[in-house]
Amino acid sequence: MQLATLSGAHVTAFVRDASRSKDVLKGLGVDRVVDEIEGDFDVIIDGVGGDVRARAIEHVTPRGVVVNIATQSSEEQVTFRASRFDRSPGARIYTLNLFDELRSHDSASADLVRGCAV
Repeated sequence: MQLATLSGAHVTAFVRDASRSKDVLKGLGVDRVVDEIEGDFDVIIDGVGGDVRARAIEHVTPRGVVVNIATQSSEEQVTFRASRFDRSPGARIYTLNLFDELRSHDSASADLVRGCAV
């Protein structure tokens, strides 16, 4: 959230309890804190998985991207309405394993430090 805010993105956080999380997330630069997803988004970072990821997939824009950075279990299944994803031609879904990424890119740690120093 902080890196997205620093890069100029308009950040919406989808949480279980917006009233409880709002102050902390606003302090991190989040623009909106919601407990229901409305509208569509160009970039969605999913840090929960499961049903949350399924609902997020249904709200990606055409040519948008959903990046999953967490799952609740290795056996997790995600079910979503295909028609909601199909209405977004060119949209992509990625899974990011941070530890694999850091090992495969020599500059990853330096890139993160540089992004935070902005």
